Amino acid sequence: MYQTLVRASSLFSLFILISACNVRWVSEYDAQIDQGITQLHREMETFLTALEQQQVPECLSTEHGLFYQQSLVDVRALKVRAKAIPNNDITLQQLNLLEENLSLMLTLHQTQDRSNSCMAPGMITFNRSNFESIFIAILKFELAKKRQVK
Repeated sequence: MYQTLVRASSLFSLFILISACNVRWVSEYDAQIDQGITQLHREMETFLTALEQQQVPECLSTEHGLFYQQSLVDVRALKVRAKAIPNNDITLQQLNLLEENLSLMLTLHQTQDRSNSCMAPGMITFNRSNFESIFIAILKFELAKKRQVK
């Protein structure tokens, strides 16, 4: 009888101990990633809006090299930050996708340059929609982390 009581107490104590542990499967909210992504979205929208209104030669990728360079630097800086935060694999995957799509858009833009033409309106619309989806996914995840902290 005594052993049964000891076992039950031990199991109950173990259950209380385990339930008191705060296991984190994802990282906490990071305001700098939130702000960085919001700023990148604003810059991307400004860039795409400008492309819609430009003609050759202003619309060529050679005229927008600084945008691509700065955007890639910003994404890579956010990736370094995300790597430094434990349990931040999902955000890091999202940032990798953002970097990959930015590189693909640059390649597409350079392809248009070879024919000495601006990016077609349909391509601009596609890129806008694509990047909005990525930005929204990253922001939703960060905001969900923020709600989790409270």
